[in-house]
Amino acid sequence: MISRSLSDLDKAQCGELLMSSELEELAKNIYENVVPRLWSSSAKSLTCWMKDLVEHIEFFNAWIEGSYPATYRIAAFSNPRNLLAAVSQNYARKLKLPLDEVAFENNIVEDEAESEDGIILSNLFIEGAKWEGHLADHEAGALTTPMPNVLFTPTESSKKKKPEKVVVYNNQ
Repeated sequence: MISRSLSDLDKAQCGELLMSSELEELAKNIYENVVPRLWSSSAKSLTCWMKDLVEHIEFFNAWIEGSYPATYRIAAFSNPRNLLAAVSQNYARKLKLPLDEVAFENNIVEDEAESEDGIILSNLFIEGAKWEGHLADHEAGALTTPMPNVLFTPTESSKKKKPEKVVVYNNQ
């Protein structure tokens, strides 16, 4: 989609293709550093959106080529719940458990850690607080602050510790 629309815009600017209203809007959006609606409905600037797109493509290309990531950037997934569901399913199959008997234990990991059954999510943010080994008041004027990596380890629901409920938003 992106490649084709840019190719069409290039041809239109060279006179090889009729300049349509969609191509005019594309050129205007690029000039104004706005993500064209044709590509995405993101509110990010075009520069930030393209940087994220490149990181997204590099992340999945490395994964496809066989190197499992040490951490999984939550922003790389359009639906992170599916990633966690896959981890749950693999764990349930491994232990021959019903899927509804699998829950997650979550732990902050400051450095690279490994987990046989779990995954580490990165690129998480906290709204209205900050992390200092525990949740603390955020700096004045800071809407969000980065969160350390979080290790999600599947476990049997009956063995899970009492949870502290925290809402996590994926705001791409």
